[in-house]
Amino acid sequence: MRGDERGSAHHRLCDGGAAWQPRLRSLHAALPAPGALLPGVLVPAARRDQQPRAGSGSPGALPGRRRPAGDRSAGPAPPRSAVERAPHPGPRHAADDLCHRSPPDLCAPGAAQRLRSVGLPGQRRPPAAPPVSTYLTPDGLRWRCSGCAACCRSGFELGPIERQTLDHLIASDIEALWPPAGRAPWHRLEQTPTGPVGYLAQRDGACVFLRDDDRCAIHALLGPQAKPSMCQEFPYQLVSEPRGTVAVIRPACAGLHRAWRTADPVGPELPEIEALPRPDRPIRTFRPERVPVVPGLEVPLERWLQLEDELLAALAATPDAQPAAAVATLRRVLSVTEGIALPLPPDPDRAATLAVQAVLLALEHVLGQVLHDTTAGPGGPPPERRAFARDAHALIHAARGGIALPMQPLPEPLQGYTHLLLRSHLLAKGWARWGSVAQGVGHFLLGVMFAAYHSESDDTFARVHRRWLLLSDNKLISAILHKASPALRDLFLYAS
Repeated sequence: MRGDERGSAHHRLCDGGAAWQPRLRSLHAALPAPGALLPGVLVPAARRDQQPRAGSGSPGALPGRRRPAGDRSAGPAPPRSAVERAPHPGPRHAADDLCHRSPPDLCAPGAAQRLRSVGLPGQRRPPAAPPVSTYLTPDGLRWRCSGCAACCRSGFELGPIERQTLDHLIASDIEALWPPAGRAPWHRLEQTPTGPVGYLAQRDGACVFLRDDDRCAIHALLGPQAKPSMCQEFPYQLVSEPRGTVAVIRPACAGLHRAWRTADPVGPELPEIEALPRPDRPIRTFRPERVPVVPGLEVPLERWLQLEDELLAALAATPDAQPAAAVATLRRVLSVTEGIALPLPPDPDRAATLAVQAVLLALEHVLGQVLHDTTAGPGGPPPERRAFARDAHALIHAARGGIALPMQPLPEPLQGYTHLLLRSHLLAKGWARWGSVAQGVGHFLLGVMFAAYHSESDDTFARVHRRWLLLSDNKLISAILHKASPALRDLFLYAS
């Protein structure tokens, strides 16, 4: 949706925004001082539950229910899956070529995935032994690497890297094997409360080990097992919960929006992915005693897992729902099953739009201060960091003046793609980092709205959405979004 189609939402909001003014004032009062902005914004942080490097629907299956990964049958699996785990037969390196990183069961045998080329980012090789676990995946999850190497140019911090990997690369004389690594330091160490943490260097916005042919030099020279575990794991995200191991594909993968309908089902490779060594980055665990859902509703973990099944089933029953309508479906299920009243204001779309405006205004303010207080040149931030902040500021400024609810309908296949992302977000508990289900789903919807506003094609949507994810993972921006949690909550409560 372009400018004249959107209209001037900003002017439509000018009157009636009084209810949000106190929140905006308190939000701005909580913003860091200008001097505190520079380190956080211009150095994107590593993803909270791991991240950067390098599809979807089983025919005949409902798109919301989950089934044991690898099950290619047409019928939907029950919403609950029994978990029967056995020890892994030993560490294996399933991502024979997964080139980039990450945050946080019996698989039916599947056709072996053949490597197309040594060092191709994102490819996977077949498991070395029969699968031994049951994994929970969004129904119809599919993926394959497109070889775009966008994960190697992600803009994320390339770390933390386990010490064993750094030691092995040093002992292998990687600087002699790969001359670009010898022209300048190829890694750095940062001190943390638990000891030094390593990060790979970037050159012109890309990993120092990315070759001109978009292949991984470490993989080609020393083998896939020599790469950092984050590179071998990406784009998979694993989360351990009481019923088993959740496995989803991260939307930060630039090829997911192209592969989610046509690639092979995710499943046979998951045991190898889970078995990757993670000395410094264990698989994320989700086992809180209680789960905050919406204002006034906090439930025990066991009850939340039941609710999660009901929410996913409701999404499965509405596969054609647009993003805001899908969120409204979640809201209705919670209201009915838990017997809680979620009152709506007289004009819910207006209230939701005001919430969006509040968040974007805070982000625009922060990025504007960063750009004002930094200078290029010696001692300043790298050019690519300033360019990222400048582009993000421009995108947010434009969106703040135009985003409004109700959303314009997304065309296919974007509607189906965002439906998959929402189901993955719920199943992988992606909302948890934002404090509650309402706030986390509100953040998810804001990201979809932001990308949709700027999208002219599926590729544009995916690219802008990845920028939103990158921005949200920045330490400072994440802190601002947490300060704006009332607005994220209101977006969940009022969007339709």
